[in-house]
Amino acid sequence: MDNLISVRPVNAPAGLLGAYGWIYGEWLAGTDPTAEIVRPIVYEHAVRNELMSRDEARLGNTAPPTMCIKQVASEWGLGYERTRALLNMAGAIPPGSRAGVAFTIDPLALKSVNLRNTSCISVKAAAARLGTGAKQVRDMIAGGIIAQNSDGSVCITALTSFENAFASKVQPGVAPNDAAPIGKATVANAVPLQRVCKAILEGDVPVWRDAGSQMFGAMVRGADVRNLRRPKADYSVERASQMLELHPDCVRALHRDGIIPGPKARISAEGLANFKLKFIAASQWARSVGRKPRGAARDLAKDGLVPAFALKTYRQAIYRRCDLPAFLPN
Repeated sequence: MDNLISVRPVNAPAGLLGAYGWIYGEWLAGTDPTAEIVRPIVYEHAVRNELMSRDEARLGNTAPPTMCIKQVASEWGLGYERTRALLNMAGAIPPGSRAGVAFTIDPLALKSVNLRNTSCISVKAAAARLGTGAKQVRDMIAGGIIAQNSDGSVCITALTSFENAFASKVQPGVAPNDAAPIGKATVANAVPLQRVCKAILEGDVPVWRDAGSQMFGAMVRGADVRNLRRPKADYSVERASQMLELHPDCVRALHRDGIIPGPKARISAEGLANFKLKFIAASQWARSVGRKPRGAARDLAKDGLVPAFALKTYRQAIYRRCDLPAFLPN
């Protein structure tokens, strides 16, 4: 067999078929009973000459669970070339491994690969390291919390600095009963993760963390996270009409005439708040004092009160709150 593989043509196909020709393709791959005797011999010869890896499922060999480099790369969140280079340095790629053929990687060898010693990792790998999602890491990059390299990877030094700064803010002792993991607290309170992280780093939100837990398994109080909500700058006409308890067409007319200001077809939050502070719809007033909304304007007219805006223009009775002091509840 040594002579057979030494004289094979340069243009012979790679692998066992190119090395052993008909011996592998016709004899050992067939059902000839003598093949059972020869297969182990060829197997040892192929492994010794690095034509296949020892754990490859060929020539009667039963392979243990296998992984290919692509699977390892996906697990680590790295590119194929970088993953292969790291595995090579760790001696985790068995001799005779071939492209496209899964081979066994020793779990101990994988553990010996120190990913933290690489200069950069992918966003996906950074997310796995922090215990969050890739989108959240991208948001933190956009917010300037974590630095990103020009090729889109995450700088390990910057990521480690962020981890250390975060760890320095962890409170001693056990988290209070109303605390929840950061990931759940941000979703439940509709506050972006990067805003919570920035507040933690600035000391505005206390954080607790169990030993050995991932960074975003740390605990924060929901009330502290809710305090980070930012008021909306403006609202749609439909949303503003719900908040004011007015018909959308009435709100559009008020907006069109500049009574409730806002950009284009939006109602500014400040304008809405000012309007709500000064004015109230007759129907809303009626409900607040326990009267029937229908006929509320007629009842007020009997007391000499008139709407603040023309009914023909705005189609809804709206009054100044200061005109209704005797009727409005506290």
